[in-house]
Amino acid sequence: MLRPSLAVGVSLVGLSLTAPVRAADLAEVRRAQRLEVTVAAASAFEKDILTGFARALGVELHVVSANTPEAALGALAEGKADLACGGFISEMLRNDRVVASSEVFPNRMLIVNRKPAEPIQFIEQLRNERTAAAKDTPAPDVLSGAKVPRVDASMSTVKVLGALSSGSITAGAVPLFDALHARTEDAGLQLGVYLGPRLSVAFALRSADSGLLKALNAHLATVRASSSFRLLVSRHFGDATLQELARAKLNEPR
Repeated sequence: MLRPSLAVGVSLVGLSLTAPVRAADLAEVRRAQRLEVTVAAASAFEKDILTGFARALGVELHVVSANTPEAALGALAEGKADLACGGFISEMLRNDRVVASSEVFPNRMLIVNRKPAEPIQFIEQLRNERTAAAKDTPAPDVLSGAKVPRVDASMSTVKVLGALSSGSITAGAVPLFDALHARTEDAGLQLGVYLGPRLSVAFALRSADSGLLKALNAHLATVRASSSFRLLVSRHFGDATLQELARAKLNEPR
């Protein structure tokens, strides 16, 4: 079972893709009656999307855990799975052997902090905070471009949120998708100012599996256009999430 967790952005630069790749694609998935998905950490929201996709294909969803996002993508590239998921930021999936699906959930970088402090509504406020930016996301570059001093860019998103909870930092720059997950379990987490351009959470596939990619993208388009998508968002992230997407200017489908 996929456990509720936090999203990650992972660059494939430096990932070894030398192992032979089996030709899965859509026809083989249907023949095998099984959709293999490898995850390092994935949300119940993503599980619901993939469960619906497997049902639409008439196959069984089978999940294999990986220790890290890099390991999940490596297993995908080696042909040990048909899809990889775990909150991947599509703009960070950069390799000619692995491609991103269309948008699963809209995303954007933002600043989070904790009560009882006031939410951070202006980037200039970060000059007075102990700030960390999640590595393997656009956050370090965004804060560097804004000339925010003394930003710790050595931690993963999960560790940034943990450091915020422990008080070792007072502000964190993380993806919205991660922050929404964290907020369902931490009522003290506050969403502040948004940074940088729109991003997307996506599933990862091998670029050779064009039939599977086409079928998945068609399924995602159907889900995003349906009223059930709003219900799915509210169920997993809370009723206030739709208003938050509007505040982030992410309420229109890409």
